[in-house]
Amino acid sequence: MRPRHRPSHRVALLALAMFVLASYLEILNADQQLFDQRILLAETQGEEMRALVELYRTLGGGWQ
Repeated sequence: MRPRHRPSHRVALLALAMFVLASYLEILNADQQLFDQRILLAETQGEEMRALVELYRTLGGGWQ
């Protein structure tokens, strides 16, 4: 025979489930923000490299 759960126990389980879900969603959001920032960093580093190449060319780097 299955033990019956008291209503307060069910409420506690539901609250725990909501907490876990909210925590998981916060992790997913943080991961998304990290991914966005990594993309921005890569784009910025690419722009920096292009600027260095242009500087080298401007100073007579030998490219035609």
